[in-house]
Amino acid sequence: MFSELLTTETLVVEALRLSQDLNHSVYDCLFLAAGRLRGAPLVTADVAFAAKLSGTPYASSGVLLSDWKA
Repeated sequence: MFSELLTTETLVVEALRLSQDLNHSVYDCLFLAAGRLRGAPLVTADVAFAAKLSGTPYASSGVLLSDWKA
């Protein structure tokens, strides 16, 4: 069960900005925006996306699933 649902309207402006900054899909950036809004890292198995975050101001906003420790 989810404790909260976020609408895309809440996230779309930030997701579009992230998408442009990272040259990555808006779809993936919606999840990144949601994590940033809630102060939680995006845990992803997408190595290419994680690599795009590396070395950017968003590096601490995402972590590879293989590196994640609960």
